[in-house]
Amino acid sequence: MKVIGNVIMPFLSEAIPFSLQQVGRVPLDGGVYGLFRYSRERQAYECRYICGAEILRRKMLQHFGEEELNGEITHFFYEVIFSASTRRNREFQLVREFGMAPSILASPKEGSGGWREGTTRATSGGIRFKTG
Repeated sequence: MKVIGNVIMPFLSEAIPFSLQQVGRVPLDGGVYGLFRYSRERQAYECRYICGAEILRRKMLQHFGEEELNGEITHFFYEVIFSASTRRNREFQLVREFGMAPSILASPKEGSGGWREGTTRATSGGIRFKTG
């Protein structure tokens, strides 16, 4: 975790705008990432998706063109984690922190699914991150 001022950041990275150019700069290493929507009304990032991946950039590029996420994602965060077991543990830690239910898991295999926010839009509750 990272602390900025009095705000605890669940991810070690800063918020990065979700664009092809920015995702193209993500390392070709393993890690975990989260896709977020910034809510101006709430002044908070709302978690939409958490996932672990063997190759971060490749997995994140797959989200472009996904109709379900189009317009919903404004920013992303990521952490490089080389060990598969450490990556999986960190993914579960983030899922718990954002309050996502295990039934939302698309697939139990690492990197093949991900944890999506529920349909009520209330599961993540919004996380306040300090913006740059």
